[in-house]
Amino acid sequence: SYVLAIGGLEPRKGIDQLVAAMPGIDVPLLIVGPASDDADLAAAIAAAGLEPDRVRALGTLTDADLAVAVDRAAVFAYPNLEEGFGMPVLEAFALGTPVVHSDAPALLELAVDAGVVVERGDDAGYAERLAAGINSVLTDPALAERLAYSGSDRAKAFSWRSSAEKVW
Repeated sequence: SYVLAIGGLEPRKGIDQLVAAMPGIDVPLLIVGPASDDADLAAAIAAAGLEPDRVRALGTLTDADLAVAVDRAAVFAYPNLEEGFGMPVLEAFALGTPVVHSDAPALLELAVDAGVVVERGDDAGYAERLAAGINSVLTDPALAERLAYSGSDRAKAFSWRSSAEKVW
């Protein structure tokens, strides 16, 4: 059981806040993107007071490996503070993986009610709110199942056929 996230430590990605949330979460965090020797990630892990094995950087994955990682995650976390569309959220929905995401407007529009929304608000409380959102999915199997189904249904609204029909 693990939480999966995608992105580097650039401020708009919110990964630093997700790492800071990990002391309140009982499963490891796997991050796709940063290399395992990323000094900024190591510093964020140390600042959160975590053992190095609680947060693992996977580097860049092939599409097939990424699909397996997302599919097997207990929760896909997308803490982005700013977002244009949120393709990784849509991919997690398509695989039936429960999603916890920020309240960035593009993500709210994309997800509707298919994910757990975490208010960005002040930086001081964002990590705690992320931990609460992730824990709500990890500790409530009924919620996780509902999110898996609603996310899968939401992903169907973004099929090529649906897009073509809307354009037509």
